[in-house]
Amino acid sequence: MTTLCSKIKSNFETTKRPKLQFPLSQTDHRFRIILDFILYLRREFQTDTLFTMKKIRCPRCDHYILFDETKYTEGQNIHLQCSSCGRKYNIRIGRKNDATPEPGNEGQQDYGLGGISVLENEYCYEQRFYFSPGDNIIGRRSKGTIVQIPIDSDDLTLARNHCVINVRSGKTGKTDYTLRDFPSRYGTFLNGTALNKNEQARLQNHDAIVLGSTTLIVHLPTGEDLSSD
Repeated sequence: MTTLCSKIKSNFETTKRPKLQFPLSQTDHRFRIILDFILYLRREFQTDTLFTMKKIRCPRCDHYILFDETKYTEGQNIHLQCSSCGRKYNIRIGRKNDATPEPGNEGQQDYGLGGISVLENEYCYEQRFYFSPGDNIIGRRSKGTIVQIPIDSDDLTLARNHCVINVRSGKTGKTDYTLRDFPSRYGTFLNGTALNKNEQARLQNHDAIVLGSTTLIVHLPTGEDLSSD
C-alpha cells in the first residue's frame, strides 16, 4: 500500500491538473472523481503538508484571509487584518475556531443518520456535514442563503441551492436516503451518471456525488463514523 501511494504521489507531482470546461460530460465527471480521490489519497498518506496556506473568513465582511500556518508554533497568537474591510483581530494557532454555527445544520444534527464529506480540491478544503431528518439542501455557502449543508467553496459551478438529500424512515423502520437535483444549472451526478429532471436516486454508503467541480462522498451509519479522526 505504501509503494502504491508513493507512485500516486510521484505521478501527481509531475502531472499538471487539467482545466475542465463546463458543462462537463459524464466522462469528465468520472475523471474529476478520480483526480479528487488521488488528491485525497496523497494528503492522507504523505508525511509533509500538501496545503500550508490556511483560509478563514472575516467575521465582518465574509472576505477570505490567507496565512501560512507552518510559519507559527502551536498556541501562538497571530495578528490578522482583512484586506477588504480593514478589520484587525487575533487568532490562536492550534485551537479550534469557535465560529458561529451555520443556520439549519448545527443544533439539529443526529450523528446516527450519517452525512457527507467534501473532498479537498483547488476550490475548497475538506469539510464534513451530518444529515438531519427530512430534506437536506446542499449548496455553496453564500451570505444571505440558508441551506442545511452550506459548502465553503469558491467553485462557481456549485450552485447556492444545488441538490437535495432526503432522509426519512421507511415502512420497515429502515432509513431511506434519496438524492435529487434542486434543479441546478450544471446538474447533479451520482457515481458519474447525471440525474434526470425530477429523478430521485437511492443512495448507498460511499457513493460519490459530483456538483460542478466539487466531489462529495456519502457516509451512511453502516460505514465509517464521520466524527472520528
